[in-house]
Amino acid sequence: NESIRYNFSFRYMEPIVENHFLSLTSAVNNNVTDFDLEQTKIINEELQDPFAYDQHYFVQSYVNSLGYNFSSKKIQVMLSAVYDIKKQSLDLEEESLVDKEYKTLLPRLSFNYRFKKGSYFNLSYIQSLRLARSYQLSPVVNDFNPLRISFGNPDLTPSSVDVFNARLYTHSFKSANSFFVNVKYTKTHNAIVSKKIFGEKRVRYSTYENYGDKNLLSAYLNFSRKIRKLGMRYAVKLRGSLNDRTSIIGDEFNKAVTKGSSIGLSFSNINKNIIDFTLGANLDVKNTTYSLQENVNTTFEQVYFAKYDWDISNSLNFNSQFKYTLYSDSNFDSQAIPIWNMAVEYVFMSGKEGLLKFQIIDVLNKDVGVYINSNEDYYEESFSKNLGTYAMLSFTYSLKPRNGEKKKSKRAFN
Repeated sequence: NESIRYNFSFRYMEPIVENHFLSLTSAVNNNVTDFDLEQTKIINEELQDPFAYDQHYFVQSYVNSLGYNFSSKKIQVMLSAVYDIKKQSLDLEEESLVDKEYKTLLPRLSFNYRFKKGSYFNLSYIQSLRLARSYQLSPVVNDFNPLRISFGNPDLTPSSVDVFNARLYTHSFKSANSFFVNVKYTKTHNAIVSKKIFGEKRVRYSTYENYGDKNLLSAYLNFSRKIRKLGMRYAVKLRGSLNDRTSIIGDEFNKAVTKGSSIGLSFSNINKNIIDFTLGANLDVKNTTYSLQENVNTTFEQVYFAKYDWDISNSLNFNSQFKYTLYSDSNFDSQAIPIWNMAVEYVFMSGKEGLLKFQIIDVLNKDVGVYINSNEDYYEESFSKNLGTYAMLSFTYSLKPRNGEKKKSKRAFN
């Protein structure tokens, strides 16, 4: 599989009067992918005829944009019309299967307002044309997994995508309190959806078709505030989402709607010169309904975590992280997984270039991972086998002396 991309872009801006500008942008993006496959397959101890093919995929996007810009100390506005020319070709064994060109006029808008230093509001709208991927177009049958056989559809046409985004951010430099909220809505027209057919022995055949619209609405809020009397800071995170998409199962259309919400709360100390600790929890709930069945799939994930970082001296540091996760699902058994890691770090040498680190991963030896997911046409629970408890000793030499500064690593659970 060999791929190469080469791009060129040019931009020119001309002032009209004070704060008003005209802008011209031109860009060419190219992507060439060559895929060469030779497969050997044995069925019932008999070698099958060799399966080999060579595939060439090429995409070019030529974008010209004419825009108007207004820029002042507090307000920035951008309006533009984009003329997008996309070329797409797919050759299989030197035979052309796809050779198409699409020309589209697309609008774009951006508005930004700065209330004061550290506070702003942004609103944007972007429309784009999204081409099918090479694996969605290629009719070559992928049967590496004999129970999950897939192939593409060379008759697919592009999807039109509208993206609306609004965000508000404000931060007080005096109190160090901050507030951030972001709302995003994405609507896909002529969406490329999956089509699945189930054969004998539960073999699944899957391909792709254009059908209908797809919607995704998401919102995120983050609020952080100091409690000076306690020397603490607390942070609240809220998330919400609504996602509806359609899949085709046999000859029937299955609409899946997922509603998700989560809340996170954490507490940490303000003065982190010697000790840095954080306590918190995240709760996440998702409900998925399917039009072809009455069953509702509900997942509830609870995560409780603690992080501790202690600079014993300018050279010696101890840190530890603990996370306890509870998984529950309306269609599966509940699972509980505690994970505990710890490490000791020692910085030495004249310029503190050397870092010696000893860490123990998964102290409680809970050598399992759990993944729960609701897709457009199925829900699943999968387990992964991990290494379990292990220790690692490492040495790092920094070419740039640290000059006595303390070494701080990213030690957060996501």
